[in-house]
Amino acid sequence: MICEFRFSTDNNITLAGARSDISSPKAVVQIIHGAKEHKERYYEFMDWLAGIGFASVITDNRGHGSSITEEYSLGYMDGWETIVSDQALLTDFIRKEWTDTPVYLFGHSFGSLLARCYLEKHDYMIDKLILSGTVGYRPESRIAIALADIIMLFNGKKGRCPLLIKLGDNDQVEWVSHDPDVMAAYKADPLCCGYKYTNNAIATIWRADRELSRIRRFKCQSPALPILSISGEEDPVTRGSRGLIRSENLLRRAGYTDIKFVSFPGLRHEIINCRGREPVLSEIRRFLQK
Repeated sequence: MICEFRFSTDNNITLAGARSDISSPKAVVQIIHGAKEHKERYYEFMDWLAGIGFASVITDNRGHGSSITEEYSLGYMDGWETIVSDQALLTDFIRKEWTDTPVYLFGHSFGSLLARCYLEKHDYMIDKLILSGTVGYRPESRIAIALADIIMLFNGKKGRCPLLIKLGDNDQVEWVSHDPDVMAAYKADPLCCGYKYTNNAIATIWRADRELSRIRRFKCQSPALPILSISGEEDPVTRGSRGLIRSENLLRRAGYTDIKFVSFPGLRHEIINCRGREPVLSEIRRFLQK
């Protein structure tokens, strides 16, 4: 059964969270959701995890879902570092709630960027990592960040510049899934497609992407950490096979050695939430249980 709760961060911001508790779980899966979505979209996945023996926990990132405050309005982010810090605190919370139980991190889409940024300082806190819809590194992110910084001088961090929205938050979302039911629900959800990101939220995504290439910042305290990447072959955010190879190489250059990248034909971005996902779930199950 999934129970919702409130989670307090270290600077008095309260996040909306949900947890799936089961008796004697094999591990606890900590989930980081993607851009412009929210925790409820993962409840079915969390039920599936419970069915194979795993508890799970998720929060709405700041400025998403029900984690909305006067400071963090819907669509506002102030840097990947803040979100990663929240996730590290959530790992601490999980460790205290489920003593002596492994913790596995799962990051989808923008969450896959955050999960890799999480590795910089906190890899020793988790026992496995799954990247889903693995976002590829974009060398042009440096230019995009510089442009965003200039625009924010005049339009502010919480402004919404049409140019930045066109570059980083456009309305073309057909790449999300082939599944018409998934797309209909996604487009009708006001917490997914009902708003635009602020200038600094778009810059936050670009900065997280750039961070992937800053190898010297990764302490790599757990080089043998098992890492699995799962993506659809028709998912453009991975930047194709070359992008996935680059993503894997960046992790190896950072010092990680136990890495597996798997692409699934016929699938786009939402590979755990669509028709034809059975091979994906089977791969996740094998990785979690081995």
